[in-house]
Amino acid sequence: MIKKAFFTVEAAFVLPLVFYTILFLLNYSFYSHDRTKLQALGEEVALKAASYISYQVDMDWTVLREEDYLSKSILYPFGVGREKDERKVLSYVNETLTNGYWVCEIRDLQVQTTLSKVKITGKLKAVFPSAKLFGILKKDSFTVPFCFEESIFSREEKTRLFEVSINLGKKIKGVDKAVQKLKELVGKMK
Repeated sequence: MIKKAFFTVEAAFVLPLVFYTILFLLNYSFYSHDRTKLQALGEEVALKAASYISYQVDMDWTVLREEDYLSKSILYPFGVGREKDERKVLSYVNETLTNGYWVCEIRDLQVQTTLSKVKITGKLKAVFPSAKLFGILKKDSFTVPFCFEESIFSREEKTRLFEVSINLGKKIKGVDKAVQKLKELVGKMK
C-alpha cells in the first residue's frame, strides 16, 4: 500500500509538472522559429522597400522599372509624392510578414519613410496555449515590439557620387564656360 500511495502522489504532482515543462519547451521552440523567421524576413523586406523607394526596383522580381523611375519628379528624393509608394510598400510588408507563423501573430504593422530611412515597426504577439493549462500563469500570451530600419540613400554613396560628378564636370571641356555664362545670365536677371 505504501508504494501505491507514493506513486499516486508522484503522478498527481510531478508528472503534470513534467508534462507542462515539455509543452512549454515545445511552444518556446515554435516561438523561437517564428522570431527568427520574422528577423530574416523583416531585414529582407526593409532592404527591398528601401530599394523600391530610392530606385523603383520591383519588390517581387527585383528588376528596375525604368519608366517608373524616370516618371518621378525632381523632388521625389525629398519625400514629395511618396504617398502612393508608401502604401504599396505597406501592402507588400503586410503580405510578406503576416503569413507563415506557428504560434505568433503580427499586430500594429506600420511603415514610415523619411528622407534617409525606411522604418518598419510592429508587435509580435506570441500565444502559449499551455500556459493556462494548469492555471500557473494568468496570461497565455505576450507581445514583443520589433523594428527594422534601412537607409534609403547612404551618405557615403551620395558623397562619392557628388565627388565623381564634380570631378567629371571639371574634366569636360567647355563646362567652365557654360557655368560662367549661367552666372552672367543669373546676374543680369537680378
